[in-house]
Amino acid sequence: MSKYSQSGMTMIELLVTIAIVAILASMAMPSLREMIENNRLTSLNNQLVSTLNYVRAESVKRTYNVTMCVRADDGTDADSEPECATSGGFENGWIVFVDCNGNNQLDSTGCNYGPGNTNAREEILLDTTPDFNGITITSNSSNPNIISYKPNGNVANAGTLTIGTEGAAELELDFALNTTPRYKIVISALTGRIRSCKVKTGTSGC
Repeated sequence: MSKYSQSGMTMIELLVTIAIVAILASMAMPSLREMIENNRLTSLNNQLVSTLNYVRAESVKRTYNVTMCVRADDGTDADSEPECATSGGFENGWIVFVDCNGNNQLDSTGCNYGPGNTNAREEILLDTTPDFNGITITSNSSNPNIISYKPNGNVANAGTLTIGTEGAAELELDFALNTTPRYKIVISALTGRIRSCKVKTGTSGC
């Protein structure tokens, strides 16, 4: 009967292999985490830019102010309609509505849509509650909870939205790069046009 010798890894070789794999995995984690954060920020930036362009286009088309406001955390009012928040940021979600009387509030009356419908509820065009967990959106506008466009395509309150992640300093320390990106969305005070750019910590951006 022939005898065959069996070969394989010794315990020491196995432990060394596991240690090497663990080291390589720990080195890859910061890059993976950064990539995930970048993708989330990019997705949110694109969604906001798309929404703002929609608000501007609708204001021109409808010949009424169209307003985008921060969505209230508590959801809806007594009429089961979503509400605009008086605090917080757009990371909580937003409502886009036809602001017929231009008061930046979502009202149950005030829209004149013609005979038989002269005092209608202001129409909600979008009600968005995306998952922005861990992301913050700050505004330098005088009214940071509202962005309103006029029928001529100009914005009533220009400003800059800055999109980033909570605990940015901690993330940058973990990455050891000091280059954690942010996005800025700038709304022109003269034309209402929207431009967006990706910036790094310590730079001015757009």
